[in-house]
Amino acid sequence: MSRNVRMVALLLLAAALFTASLGATGKKEEGPKAPAGVAPAAVAPAAAASTGGGALTLPVVPAVLEITVWKQNHGKVDYTDNMEMWNRAAERTNIRVRFKTIPAGTAEDVKRGLALEVAAGANLDVYCGDKADLNEHGEAGAFLDLEPLVRQYAPTIKKYLLDDRGARELVVSNSGKMFVVAQMAAIKAKTGFLVRKDWMDKLKQKVPVTPDDWVAMLRAFRDGDPNGNGRADEIPFFVRTVLDDIWSWGTAFNAETYRENEWALRDGKFIYGATEPQFKEFLVFVHGLYKDRLLDQEYLTRPATFRDDAIKNNIGGSTHDWFASTYTRVDKYKKDVPGLALLGVAPPSIPGRSKPYTRIQMETVREQAWAISVKNKHPVETIKFMEYVFSDEGMMLFNFGIPEKHYNPANNQYTDLILKYPDGLSEAINKLGSGNFPYRQHPDYERQFGTAEAYTARALYESLILPVFPPMRFPEKDALRVADLRESCRTYRDEMVNKFIVGTEPLEKFDAFVAQLRKIGAAELETLYADAYKRYLAQK
Repeated sequence: MSRNVRMVALLLLAAALFTASLGATGKKEEGPKAPAGVAPAAVAPAAAASTGGGALTLPVVPAVLEITVWKQNHGKVDYTDNMEMWNRAAERTNIRVRFKTIPAGTAEDVKRGLALEVAAGANLDVYCGDKADLNEHGEAGAFLDLEPLVRQYAPTIKKYLLDDRGARELVVSNSGKMFVVAQMAAIKAKTGFLVRKDWMDKLKQKVPVTPDDWVAMLRAFRDGDPNGNGRADEIPFFVRTVLDDIWSWGTAFNAETYRENEWALRDGKFIYGATEPQFKEFLVFVHGLYKDRLLDQEYLTRPATFRDDAIKNNIGGSTHDWFASTYTRVDKYKKDVPGLALLGVAPPSIPGRSKPYTRIQMETVREQAWAISVKNKHPVETIKFMEYVFSDEGMMLFNFGIPEKHYNPANNQYTDLILKYPDGLSEAINKLGSGNFPYRQHPDYERQFGTAEAYTARALYESLILPVFPPMRFPEKDALRVADLRESCRTYRDEMVNKFIVGTEPLEKFDAFVAQLRKIGAAELETLYADAYKRYLAQK
């Protein structure tokens, strides 16, 4: 969201909240309604849900209570008031969720939809979205500071999101307040370099280690007709997310090209990564791949579905992409491409200079989060419901579904009802009510979304991850300035990187690129981040 749009939304929010106290409801209280097929009084006998930090007495309330939740639909699934996971949660807690949804789409759709909801007064009970956006609106007064509620009523959430400093840094707002409960990942490595092993074997290629090894292998893919059709139609290296996966070549040169965390810390000094000499080395290398027709010549305009085309049509030789979903497509298209096989390969490195590593990982605390509106009349009951979702019992429910029906609790393996769902495992789980909202993901859930080969590739990258920098906090006077400077620098950087790669800008202009980056904000950002890092170290 641009600064102007953000400010308009916040001004509208201020107007909407001006006449309302924090305890205002914004709606009439309705009598409690029982979930479909459930008797209204005691839906489930009182019980203790296993949590990470204590016992949660169930049901949360003696009679059924409804809360309204705003969120985006997920994949092909529209969230409704009659989904099996949410019905079971209602049976256990006596709290019934009523969804107000927007169509499945992009993260930007959620950002815009959330801004409109907040500007209209944030009259629903709970809002789902990106934790950064929710935190921003929380700072403006739309959402409750959850820390007092969490400390008193939600021991599992407290254990995982407050007591762990690394997680807390990822969940709290710029001012250090806890406006959200966020999803927790069960894995760290999600993407990596993947190579057609059957092509390597056919052309007698070794596993590449150095950048030069990669060039040799990719040239063999280009010239050796590994798909055997007699045409030079192979694409040695392809991507479907434009720059996101091209950045990964930079680690060979110790260039900080992790796109969402662009900083290098050299001898205790913050440096904007794209201004370093090794960033130019990265550009020279990738431009060479493009010029030599080793990188997809149409990478800038490929649709997100191109990965399927490259695999099914037997033209893609290697990529950098998600482990689970890419290997799932290998299984899907084996009937179209006999012998199709993929190998996970470590990031390139240069002996004596760099070691294989990655900073691209799944953060412990993910972006998906929910916040409680200041209009919510039942914040205690709502935080207890969020605690149930975060509890061990809730984790199993929202990862796997109903025991025996959807999974075998002895080994956490899905039943055929899920595994043989026509639209695939992911859609099957989403149809039950899982997806893009906050819960604790389970390792066995992730493992079943990929093959044994995908798990092996992920394990390789798990062993190579270096931590990213912790999120920096800025005083209110600097926060908007930092956001605007970062947006300006990223926009210019990304535009110029693509121009350097395809050759519309010669690399002789790299110094001018660095000077312009520093002029439009990189230099000022280095100072602001250095100050923030000093504050961070002082709090340790």
